Amino acid sequence: LIVECRNADWAHPSEKDVESEGTRAYLFFIADVLGKINANARYELENIRDQLFPNDTAERLEKTEEKNTELQNRLEELETEWVASEERLTDKSNVLESTEAENAELKKRLSEKEDRLKTVESENIERIKNLSEQLIDNASKLEVKEDTLSTLSDQLRTVEAEKAGLEESLEIASTRLEDIETELTAYQAHLARTLGQLKGVKNELLVEPMRLSEGDAESILEEDKTNSSKTSPIGTKPRAFWKKIKPILQKPVQIGTKTNNPNDMDDNQSVTKQLVAPSEFSGEWTVEQIRSLVSEEMRDFHEANFPEERCNVFYRRVAEIQNLIEAEGWRLKTRFVKKSCRFWLTGNRVTQVKSVFGIHLQYNPLTLHVRMMKRDAEELKRQCGCEFYEVSKNQYADYVYYYVPDDIIELRPVLEFAYKKHSGN
Repeated sequence: LIVECRNADWAHPSEKDVESEGTRAYLFFIADVLGKINANARYELENIRDQLFPNDTAERLEKTEEKNTELQNRLEELETEWVASEERLTDKSNVLESTEAENAELKKRLSEKEDRLKTVESENIERIKNLSEQLIDNASKLEVKEDTLSTLSDQLRTVEAEKAGLEESLEIASTRLEDIETELTAYQAHLARTLGQLKGVKNELLVEPMRLSEGDAESILEEDKTNSSKTSPIGTKPRAFWKKIKPILQKPVQIGTKTNNPNDMDDNQSVTKQLVAPSEFSGEWTVEQIRSLVSEEMRDFHEANFPEERCNVFYRRVAEIQNLIEAEGWRLKTRFVKKSCRFWLTGNRVTQVKSVFGIHLQYNPLTLHVRMMKRDAEELKRQCGCEFYEVSKNQYADYVYYYVPDDIIELRPVLEFAYKKHSGN
């Protein structure tokens, strides 16, 4: 009965659900009661009890003590953890109090900021209102200023146009000034030679009266009395002496063996020489292209004042120089004037010189001037053999004059030096 009750599903779903100590105590109590009724039944019940609950009290007691020891240790650990938790809780409480105090301070400051924000908002509303009024006022003023600016822009464009015109006029005037300086230099040289000739004529005139016959002397004196009120073009001499010296002055006078003035040379002779061997340097620029760059008025001037062959040589030399400039990559612009062609710097420059060099049509043979100092020309002469025949002093750089050779490459070192000196390249 007991075994069946124990194994019944409704009484004990599983073995672990049975309370072993209680069941065992109940079995001892039942065995005592049953023994008083039937001794054999008691014996059978005790056997069943002993099968179900063997006598392992000592072992179970030991396990219970071990379990109690573990529980005691665990209790101590829990108490230690409890103390630590209390300490942490105390720390957290202190932090909480500090945080609450900070929060209270922050709330106070937040309240102050909110009050300040309300004040600033009211001030901003007032300021925005004032700015709106100012903006409307400034808009009206801006319209007036835009009208003024438009007027000033128109005036500025007018001034810029006038400035461009003045710069062009200044550039033309600079070119003309350089031409005048060049012509002045040539004229001074010619004047010096003429004065030398006049000195020689003067010496001849001083001894001329001694060579006259008596009849000639009387006729000269008679003419001198008749024209005593007239003065001679050369100073204090009578007109009779002027008639004497006029044929002498008209004769070509050679000073030394070297011709210093290119105008003293014969046109046909020099032109023929230049036409014999054209420059070996060739490029895209031709005589016809160069001629097309010259204005019709200037071409008419050239044809009216200079031989055709000299003009052709002039255009050819300009084309050769232009080809050299493009081959070297020099930033130079070709500019024609009546009697010459100048080559001007188009970019930045490091000196005051704009026109670096130029070729002159009025001299025969053709002449090339280069802007450099005389000492530089002498050094190039020593190093490269580039001969020059005259130097004219100038404020920023001297004018050094060269005869244009048949091959312009012969003067390349001179042209390159002048370009690099004034352009800074």
